[in-house]
Amino acid sequence: MRLRFFCLLVLTGCWSTPPPPRAPVTGAAPIVPRPPELRAPLIAELGTVDDAGTLHVATEIPLYPGSAFGWRLELGCEHTVEVDEQLELPSRGDWGVDPDLEISKNGRVARIHSEAVCLDGWIDKTWTVSAGDPPGQWKLTVTVDGFAPQVFYATFVPSAAPPMSPMPQPMPGPLPPPTP
Repeated sequence: MRLRFFCLLVLTGCWSTPPPPRAPVTGAAPIVPRPPELRAPLIAELGTVDDAGTLHVATEIPLYPGSAFGWRLELGCEHTVEVDEQLELPSRGDWGVDPDLEISKNGRVARIHSEAVCLDGWIDKTWTVSAGDPPGQWKLTVTVDGFAPQVFYATFVPSAAPPMSPMPQPMPGPLPPPTP
């Protein structure tokens, strides 16, 4: 009797009704476009720029009025490209007056959009330090259409301008009278 009851229990437990039919698919699922893969520049460099316009790779930049620094990217391009730059300072900077420069309310971040002409596959930009720019770590993000953003960090260290600097040097004041 137990065997019969057990078999009956097993058979009734295994028996089930089929699931209800699914509604037919009326349209294809929407295709979400995937952004194209961004390429990395072949070379990305930041550093000081000398009077001849040559970039010297560095992460420590002298901080004095007129000190030049910049970046360059080897993209392998042959045409003009769109460039967005964002420069973030540790405290308020001296941005001067430039209608193309967008300055944050706190004066620490500046953004600019421009076009850069590729020369032999390279683009570059040079900036100069102003008298009111702060020392410390600066962050520069360069974004070129079709390429991954490049983020550069540099420490700006207060320095005296070199004697042959193109910036005018302050004239020494009058000499004090001799002491008796």
